[in-house]
Amino acid sequence: MTTTIRTKTVRAAAWLAAAVMVGSVAARPAPADWGKPIFTDDFDGDRLAADAWEVARGACEIKDGKLVATGKGSLYLFYSRKVPRNMAIEFDGMIPDTKAACDLTAILSANEFEPAIRHYQGAFGTKGNARSAIHRGKVRKEGDEVVATNPLKITPGKWHHVRAERRDEFVRLFVDGKKVLEFRDGLAFEPASHNRVGLYTYGAGAQFDNVRIYACDVSPAYRADAAAKWDRVYEAFNQFCIRNFGAEKEPLIYEKFGKDLKFIPEGAWRHVSENAACIAWETNLPAKSHVEYGETERYGRKTPVEERHFYLHVHHLRGLETGKTYHYRVVSVDERGNRIAGDDATLRPAKVPAAIYLPGEKGKPPYDLDKAGATYVLTEDIVADSTALRIKAENVTLDLNGHTVTFNDKYGSAEAVPSTRNIRKPFHGFTGAPGVVGGREEAAPAERDDLQARRA
Repeated sequence: MTTTIRTKTVRAAAWLAAAVMVGSVAARPAPADWGKPIFTDDFDGDRLAADAWEVARGACEIKDGKLVATGKGSLYLFYSRKVPRNMAIEFDGMIPDTKAACDLTAILSANEFEPAIRHYQGAFGTKGNARSAIHRGKVRKEGDEVVATNPLKITPGKWHHVRAERRDEFVRLFVDGKKVLEFRDGLAFEPASHNRVGLYTYGAGAQFDNVRIYACDVSPAYRADAAAKWDRVYEAFNQFCIRNFGAEKEPLIYEKFGKDLKFIPEGAWRHVSENAACIAWETNLPAKSHVEYGETERYGRKTPVEERHFYLHVHHLRGLETGKTYHYRVVSVDERGNRIAGDDATLRPAKVPAAIYLPGEKGKPPYDLDKAGATYVLTEDIVADSTALRIKAENVTLDLNGHTVTFNDKYGSAEAVPSTRNIRKPFHGFTGAPGVVGGREEAAPAERDDLQARRA
């Protein structure tokens, strides 16, 4: 749905013509494949629309149909609604005197909890109007990483048309209809929290007009490659760990924990479900491990070998038959090739008395766990658009039974919950959807009313 802010009465045609000549540049149509803007604002009202914009830092006002920065420092202005991964913002901008001000900057994929430092910036005339750049915001106090630069500067007193877009892995900056910068980010910010778009300037006097915000779907190729991309990222991390860590890289490990690989009895535990089992143990030295299992002591099956050497080992046996006895033993091999195996053990999956099965006949998530003292057992993997499970009773047990729960899977459908851990003042008071929610119905009436009011 397109939102348009237009509240000021239309003035005479002659005045409008003059405004176009001296107050802004001629409108430039967005690329056709972006479609119509999802939001427009020509700042025709007497004040900034509170339901459309949020000032995260700095000060501004509307004057003569323009948004004007009035503070001496940074102005961060964010569109108040979440925007999908592919987003673009364009505007007309002017700075009358770059000695007092700089930056006609578009912000993309801002983090909703720390938007002023975790984002992409299409920064036109940044660093005191010394250049233009694309910034990739880091976390905490590390500042922005400059990933692309161009010597292009703002011309004081001239209205420029600025457009920045984030499309799949690419961030691009356009000035006066020309692409001036492009950056490809192989680890592009994900939309679960990087879902804000906005404006930035520094110093008093900068003016903005004719803001347009766009959104479009990701490409089929990017969507198909997304899962594989994160697999590649993890594999790179895994190889880094193999090269730099382990007992062979840190000799004090052998001195402290011994040179012979051993099991640590206190670190062993297991959980047996109706159709699965989780087997865990600990070793004194880092090791690659697996579980051998089957219906006899000859085993015949085994879990995947760990990708690198760990101290703690957790393995899942899935697809077991209820009522059938299985033999298993744990196996670990250290970095020097020394192998140890545990004694043969058995397990027997059994029906959980009075279990309540999910999803069963409960339809789609979220599922309410509302029977006190009950055990809920999953019968299949669960994928929830938002929250997956809501605990509404005491002493509830949830047995995953070898299955997985994926939550917050669909963009924009999250059940908001109060954000209390942010180290800075929250930009928005809520995080995305948690996988399991418990105790929210027990909030005091005043807290519930406040929560509903904030979510409205």
